Amino acid sequence: MKKACSTLFTITVISLLINCKTETKKPAITTDEKVETTELKSTDREPTADEIREYGIIKSFEDGQYPMFIVTVEFPERQTKADFNLNMEAVLQTSADIDSLIGNYATIYYIDASENMLMDIHFSNKTLYGAYAPEIDASFKKITGILSGAEKETAGDLTSTIYITETNGNKTAFEEFVTKEIKAKNGKTVTGYYYLKYSNTITYIKKSEN
Repeated sequence: MKKACSTLFTITVISLLINCKTETKKPAITTDEKVETTELKSTDREPTADEIREYGIIKSFEDGQYPMFIVTVEFPERQTKADFNLNMEAVLQTSADIDSLIGNYATIYYIDASENMLMDIHFSNKTLYGAYAPEIDASFKKITGILSGAEKETAGDLTSTIYITETNGNKTAFEEFVTKEIKAKNGKTVTGYYYLKYSNTITYIKKSEN
């Protein structure tokens, strides 16, 4: 009886040792995943049809309202500087990565875009901005049509997108804070006064290897 118990105990111990040796711990990140992560960080690509390629020295990197930053680039050959918008959520790098580029040459791709900046809205020749209405400048563009997108007042710090549609079907979008005065005229004919704000937005940035 003792011999049988001893034999059973020996078999159990051997079985446990075998199970411990054959069990392997799965790595947190596989080799393939590590390679993929590294390649993602250093991905090279050509600019798209909408992007413009430039090469210059990153002079400064200033924090705006996250995720937006302002990047100043110097072009020594042309003896000029230019400011560019950068959305950190649209590029692979972190803010620390961009900060490390200051003083170094880098290749950037950017999009030259424009935005309609609404200055005033009139209904029946009266402003909807009340005491905040600016003086109408002769350089402002003018559009008359049906106001839409202003069904409710803007909540929070982000603007709403509203539209003015002309009789010919041309629909122009504006980013604006919708007040109760503007909301009350949604669906009615209004006149908007605005100008075009041009901006350059970086869509790709990479430090020069030289």
